[in-house]
Amino acid sequence: MKRTTMSMILAGSLVTGGLISVATAQEKAEKPESRRAEMAAKHIARFDTDGDGKVSEAEVEAFKAARFAEADANGDSKVTADELHAFHEAEKARREAERRAAFFARMDADGDGTLSEAEFVTIKPGRFDRMDRDDDGFIEAGEFGRGHKGDHKKKMRD
Repeated sequence: MKRTTMSMILAGSLVTGGLISVATAQEKAEKPESRRAEMAAKHIARFDTDGDGKVSEAEVEAFKAARFAEADANGDSKVTADELHAFHEAEKARREAERRAAFFARMDADGDGTLSEAEFVTIKPGRFDRMDRDDDGFIEAGEFGRGHKGDHKKKMRD
């Protein structure tokens, strides 16, 4: 019973996360913002095994099966708590590596695979203001790690 419940929980979380990603990706793909469109295309590509730019129910089912197989490290058709934990840790590491690579690529303005001093020290317009939460003209230790000012999404679009 415990193993069946764990398998159902894993399958449910993989499906829910995956379907939300697909729906969000398709919605974002329709928006013209290049970064969102790029992210949406990346999400679609994870599911779109036939490369037609759309995700079918069969592709979602195949994705779920593949994800379960990844989580089932020993191939016994069951996922233990340790396997699930290892799977989630590997996913976190993969996402973090993708974020770092994307961040570096955005900083590398000339695309040469290295950051010049000018590229390294460049602060995007408006970033300082968003980080200066109390608008005193300084970024202090307490302002780090608390996110951006509440209206930063609006400022990001402007």
